Amino acid sequence: MPGFASKLQDMIARNVESVLEAATSPGKQLASLQREIEEAIIELEGERSRANARKARLEGVLVQNELKEAAWEDKAKTAMDHGREDLARQALMAREASQAAIDKARQDLAQTHRELADVEKAMINLEAKRKDAIERARAQAEVDAMNAELAGEDPATSKADALRSKIAELQRRAEFAAESFAEKWSASGVEEEIDEVQSKRRIDIEIEALKRARSGSSGSMTCWAIRSPARSGR
Repeated sequence: MPGFASKLQDMIARNVESVLEAATSPGKQLASLQREIEEAIIELEGERSRANARKARLEGVLVQNELKEAAWEDKAKTAMDHGREDLARQALMAREASQAAIDKARQDLAQTHRELADVEKAMINLEAKRKDAIERARAQAEVDAMNAELAGEDPATSKADALRSKIAELQRRAEFAAESFAEKWSASGVEEEIDEVQSKRRIDIEIEALKRARSGSSGSMTCWAIRSPARSGR
């Protein structure tokens, strides 16, 4: 959300004192600033809720794929024990997909944690500015009332003008669009092809290791079978 993020940074960096110094109508400026801050806080609360929901979903994805990774590895060993190299290869490829999903979930979780930390920090900052603006607005209202009384103005007229200004301001404001801070990740075609080649190579190595392990186990059983009759003949 580039527009909102830019405005948020501007509000956080903005000093209330400097806003008042540049304002021709400090009371109206403070009221406008307070509304902007409150809108930003509401938007941030929405972002925090969405980030927490995303965090819970990613944690579930991570656990599911960790279980799948272990299950596919066991299935690959079982397939090799039964002489089904083709099934073992498919199981290891499925395990590779689970490992990629695990890495992606961990990256997304780390990004989500960073976003949550940024949101919390921004909300603390804005809440402090909101309280400052409220206190200053109260003080400014007292000063304006005193000045109006000294100038002989009708307080009811001043309040009516203030109400009309507020309505006009509300009509001009637009709602902020809600977008996710998380950036979408995608790999390029070249990277995907390289990853596929590397994945196949790793699977070939594991298949050979499973073959050697199975061959060694079968050889030990054969030797035992050959020696057994000799012992029984004695």
